[in-house]
Amino acid sequence: MTDSDSNSARHRSGSETRRRPHLIPIRVSEGERAELARRADATGISIAAFIRERALDTPPPRMRPRPKVEIMYLARLLGQIGKMGSNLNQVAKWANADRKFSEADLRVITRLDEELRDLRGEIIKAMGREG
Repeated sequence: MTDSDSNSARHRSGSETRRRPHLIPIRVSEGERAELARRADATGISIAAFIRERALDTPPPRMRPRPKVEIMYLARLLGQIGKMGSNLNQVAKWANADRKFSEADLRVITRLDEELRDLRGEIIKAMGREG
């Protein structure tokens, strides 16, 4: 590793605050802010990194791929399904404890639980992940 590699690695470690402790606020109009956000988003970096790159002619930070909008919606849906499954488990637990549900009711609860699990699996597949 050369000295420049070592310096580069040293500058990349630590938190953003530790590496860049100075904050320089600037005032922009709503239109300017929207345009900065649009341009930064198009390059996949934050507004601050975009301004720093342009003003200081520095390379942008390593980009983390942003999830596609569809993936974000699927993740939100997956969370909602998780809540539904949790509620269904609470109903099943209560039903088993009090025995106030018929066998047919318990079969419906079990079927709904299985369907939620299947739906969860399909969403995870659609997200390109293993479940």
